[in-house]
Amino acid sequence: MAVRITRTGTGVVQDHNDLANKGTRTHAEIDSYLQELDDARGNKPSLKDTLDGLQAKDDDQTQQLDTLKNSVSAVQDSVNTVMARTSTLENKNQTQDIRLAQIEQKNAQQDQAILKLQSDVSSNPNAEVVAARIDRNGKIFPNLKSRLDEMQAKIGSGGGNPGNGGETSRQPLVDAVAITNILRNAYRTLENGTQGASVRHHLYADAFVDGSGIDVAKSLSFQVTNGKFTKAAGEAYNWGTLGVETASSVGDYSNGSTAYRPYKAHGTTPIYSVEKIADDRATAIPGDYKDYWLQGGETADLFMKWETPVYISKIILWMNGTHSGNGHHYCDHQIFVKEPSSGQWVAVTPRINLATPTDKGINGDGSWHYPVHLEYPINELKVTVWNKSNYMTLTEVQILRASDEDPVMVSKPIPLEKSPTHLFLDAEYEGSISLDLSLDGGITFKTGIPLNQLIDVSSLSEGTSLVLRARLGEKTVLDSIGCIWYDEDTLPTYTDKRGEEHEPGNTPSLMQVEKFGVKASPASPAPVNITIPYTSDYKLPPIEVLKFNPGQKNYTEILASFDSDEAANLDRDDYVATDGNLHLKTSFTFELTEDTLPSGDNVYSFTIDATQFANIEKIEVT
Repeated sequence: MAVRITRTGTGVVQDHNDLANKGTRTHAEIDSYLQELDDARGNKPSLKDTLDGLQAKDDDQTQQLDTLKNSVSAVQDSVNTVMARTSTLENKNQTQDIRLAQIEQKNAQQDQAILKLQSDVSSNPNAEVVAARIDRNGKIFPNLKSRLDEMQAKIGSGGGNPGNGGETSRQPLVDAVAITNILRNAYRTLENGTQGASVRHHLYADAFVDGSGIDVAKSLSFQVTNGKFTKAAGEAYNWGTLGVETASSVGDYSNGSTAYRPYKAHGTTPIYSVEKIADDRATAIPGDYKDYWLQGGETADLFMKWETPVYISKIILWMNGTHSGNGHHYCDHQIFVKEPSSGQWVAVTPRINLATPTDKGINGDGSWHYPVHLEYPINELKVTVWNKSNYMTLTEVQILRASDEDPVMVSKPIPLEKSPTHLFLDAEYEGSISLDLSLDGGITFKTGIPLNQLIDVSSLSEGTSLVLRARLGEKTVLDSIGCIWYDEDTLPTYTDKRGEEHEPGNTPSLMQVEKFGVKASPASPAPVNITIPYTSDYKLPPIEVLKFNPGQKNYTEILASFDSDEAANLDRDDYVATDGNLHLKTSFTFELTEDTLPSGDNVYSFTIDATQFANIEKIEVT
């Protein structure tokens, strides 16, 4: 290609290189960009004709889409009961509209870019051409023609004859209500059986009966009590700052007054005085038997009150029963707070019955720690004690504020057989919460996982170590958390086809629902919800229900009888006894294994499979 420069007039025509305002581009560069424009035009006389052709295809696509919409509308009128499929088709139509609108927008942007390119290609062709090679997603094409070819291919892929069935896709078939109920039933089973976190098949559940499912090293600022995961306690309140007053229902060892007494610093109160409870000594000092409230009798109440109500997250009770020679022992106890709106005492602990008068508690130091979750601040506290020996003793009472950090629950890794493609997450909580998910043992997390809906997790790094992370708000209480996961073989699906009926995909396997501890009667039955998955033909397996009918009372029927002489004819079973009657054994004998410790002491042990027994009442060594 050559560029000819002409002008009118009779003056002398100078060579292009002699012009004062000549361009910065060589003939070869200009030829290269103009050749690229020729390639972009293809077999059309101009780029405008090429884009007009694309617009014509776009119009044809829109007409076909309108025809498809009319066909869908006709199907909707005739199949009113298939609402889920209609909703899916409408969503797909809207997606197609959006995609076509995006293509139209791209075409318009391309028109503007090429018009601008045509107007000033001689002044700055390189920047405009290079910019036109990049689409809105950042993909860089080698030239304009390759980008236009891809646009044309995308438009063509979205078309098709309305009678050919449209676009086909596989869709998950999961009932969110049914899955939620399965998980909630699992929580209740754990609570009723006082069990920790549980993994069964493709289900994980934790009702925080204990902390067995929590990764303590990675979780933050938490405490678990009474089936609740809550914020941990922070520093103790200072009784002097609060201006606490103390009283006893029976007075002191040497003072029978039951009146409230104002706070006094440590060491300024009489021996065995009730004010000793609030002297801010953090712990009980072994042997320092004069530094506590001492009282005889069977039971007594200790009262504490202050002016400004405060929120608390833990109560710590200290006793000093080391001076047991004088009968100064540890005692049974229970703690109450006064509910401000009703003015009633509310128990925040059960009655704690110690094993012996010298029982120092689970911590072994004479302290009892009770996490507390209250929705309201308090300014009155009561501790009731019961005598186990000669005297009832208390050394210190502390109330702790909440931690400054928000709690974070990180589960222990949950082993999976294979990397899942979908997951359904559920949680019972009060307050605000954000949930995260990891499949690689907690190395990387997908944040902001929504609850009670099927989530596609195929974009996560593949892994077989599931970790759940819950980030709680300041006053949030997490009661339970669980999930059910699916892989490509276990996910129930159906085939979604435009203009045609749904076809079954992975048929959901039958599930046996086990109910334990169910109490029911004709007057008070125990209902069970049976979820029917979506189907267009209702070709489902029959539902079988096993029902217990009331029978006769005090009735015995002998199905088979056994004689002790027949024992030799039976195969031996470690769990069955044949001693004149065939019955399950209730007593078992295990041989002890003796080992010697490095200290020289002997230790005896035996192995038992606890899963083989419903319960173990006692173990005796003979």
